[in-house]
Amino acid sequence: LNTISGPLFVGNLHPHVTEQVLLSIFLPFGPVCFVKVCRDRATNLSRGFGFVTFAHRLNAENALDTLIFSELLGKPMRIMWAQHDSTLRKSGIGNIIIKGLARDIDDLALYDTFSCFGKVLSSRVVLQK
Repeated sequence: LNTISGPLFVGNLHPHVTEQVLLSIFLPFGPVCFVKVCRDRATNLSRGFGFVTFAHRLNAENALDTLIFSELLGKPMRIMWAQHDSTLRKSGIGNIIIKGLARDIDDLALYDTFSCFGKVLSSRVVLQK
């Protein structure tokens, strides 16, 4: 059944991204039930991530496949199915850390490189300062 999708996690958001901006990006893929940009309770500033829930799972899958690492206000969005169970997220199962990457490797290049081995839920390059 093509029922309401689980939420998509949308990370690496520019501080100026609002719910309206996210809605405008995801709405072309189908009816959206819920959009939220998470904010700091004390300052009301964006925490750099949010959630989008579609009325139909197929629409969410299309948005995920199409928009992953698309730039929004100059920053590539990290999009994946939301995992609210923090013990699973932090378990380390399936996570890999790669050091010594060339400076020109970005999130998308890393994602593309490892996709041939199976489904990649998320990839992120962290640059040392």
